[in-house]
This record gives sequence, structure tokens and C-alpha cells, in this order.
Amino acid sequence: MNKSILLFPLLFLPLVACSTSPNGNTEPGESEQGGDSGEGDATVFEISVSSWEEADSSHITRISNGFTFTTNGASNSGMITDGALRVYANCTLTISSSYTMNKIVFDCASKVDKKEYKWGAGELSTTTGTYTYNDDETVGTWVGSSNSIIFNTEQQARIKTFTITINK
Repeated sequence: MNKSILLFPLLFLPLVACSTSPNGNTEPGESEQGGDSGEGDATVFEISVSSWEEADSSHITRISNGFTFTTNGASNSGMITDGALRVYANCTLTISSSYTMNKIVFDCASKVDKKEYKWGAGELSTTTGTYTYNDDETVGTWVGSSNSIIFNTEQQARIKTFTITINK
């Protein structure tokens, strides 16, 4: 008896923008037209640190929506607590993905003047692409084209959300 198997081609579904809600569930979002390059469609991922399990370690790695976030450096490079990723002074934060990232917006804790701590977006820097931040250092924006970016810290940075744009 001759048996044949019918194989169906795999269907590749379009990439859907997602946002992670505070309870950790991934919900569909909307994609934006255009992108920073002005070509094609862009997809935006909003990743909230508040859904991540708390951690205090010399090396923290979290994977969310196809992006890997890793702290590295000193004996204690970071901590996840109070809904924020703390990247300590003189350490690094690497964001990597199989996607080519075109824009990353960091929503950071504001500076705390009474103790003269600097926790804002102004504490991050990189040599890849262009990085800027607003006057009160609550929002930092990286623009470029890379699937891996290393951010350095001079002082501690506390990041609450990452909004990452990729072009399809």
C-alpha cells in the first residue's frame, strides 16, 4: 500500500506590535506607519519592567518580546525592584535582538535632588547611534540601526519602560 503525506507550507504571520501590561500579559498593539528611516512600516514594542521578577545580581538577563536585556560590570551591576531596572554606576546595559532596532525610548525615574542622586536617562551613554535625553532626565532616546547596543552608566540609571521601534 502506497501512503502519501500532504505537506502544507508554513505560513509566516506578520509581526504584530505588542505591549506588556503591568501584570505581565502580552497584549496586541498597533503598528505605526513609517519609521525613523522613512521607509516601510515600523513596529513598536513597549516593555514594562514592572512585570519582571525582582532580582539583585552581578549579572541580570531578562528576555521580553524577542529582546534580551543584560546588565554587566561591577560585582553588583544591577537590580530589579520597585518597578524599575537599576543599572549601577560604571556598568553596562546591553539590549540585543534578532530584529534591527531603530529607536529605543527609555522612561526613567527622575533625579532625586534631596540626596543628590542621579537616576535619570542622562546617566546612560553609548557610542552606537545617537543618544539624547530631556532636561529633567526622565526620558532618553536612542536612534540608530543595530541589533545590539551597549549602554554605559556613569552613575545609576533607573529604567521603568523600554519602547523599542523596529522596521519591518
